[in-house]
Amino acid sequence: MVAVSIEPQRAILEAIAGDRCHVVCLMGEGSNPETFEPTMSQLRDVEGATLYLSMGGIGGEEALLSRLDDGHLTVVDCTAGIERLQGGHGDEADPHVWTSVANCKRMATIMLNALVKLSPANADYFTSRHDQYQAHLDSLDNALRSELASARGRTFAVWHPSLAYFARDYDLRQVAIDDGREPSAVILAERIVAIAKSGATLLVVQPQYDGRQSLVLNNDLHLRVVEYNPMSADWENQLKTIAHAIATD
Repeated sequence: MVAVSIEPQRAILEAIAGDRCHVVCLMGEGSNPETFEPTMSQLRDVEGATLYLSMGGIGGEEALLSRLDDGHLTVVDCTAGIERLQGGHGDEADPHVWTSVANCKRMATIMLNALVKLSPANADYFTSRHDQYQAHLDSLDNALRSELASARGRTFAVWHPSLAYFARDYDLRQVAIDDGREPSAVILAERIVAIAKSGATLLVVQPQYDGRQSLVLNNDLHLRVVEYNPMSADWENQLKTIAHAIATD
């Protein structure tokens, strides 16, 4: 059994592992990693795994792993070597590295190496599926680049900074309102002014955060709103949705 933290990881891992290993995921599509607390049932699921593919400390990972008896559990950071970008205000890095197809390609290779070490007898099977998946990700990246070719340099607003890597890859600019802490009225007013000056006409919101806040914000800015769920297993179509919204903005 292999454990992962988030649904996008599960999707990538299952594309490589196929039917040769059972995958358990800690956080569901509606989870907020910043406030996530594992249940006893979830802890038992992870305790039954022999390999944990971490996201480099996202959400409650560190606290979770410190609570486990790791005598039999191998932990591999599948984000190792990925450059961390600042997502919004302040100095904190954006943990949403999987919003970049290029980063997902690197994660897939780290997963492959971990799977081969875990089950050498299935090395050829895993490698073949990995190579096919890499070609699929190349096609996805090409489709996103084609969609966004005419939108290079465009600015979009986000309530919560989660698309820094996506913006970097496709020469876009993300302007964030929230930085993990609810902004004061004064700070919110300053950021509304900044967004208005940026020229952004699209606001990206996440279901994990209070939608009423974005609606209040939009009373001042009158932006077109699109929902994006970075925790979705269908992370590819989530990125396609954002790309299309930006390209047609």
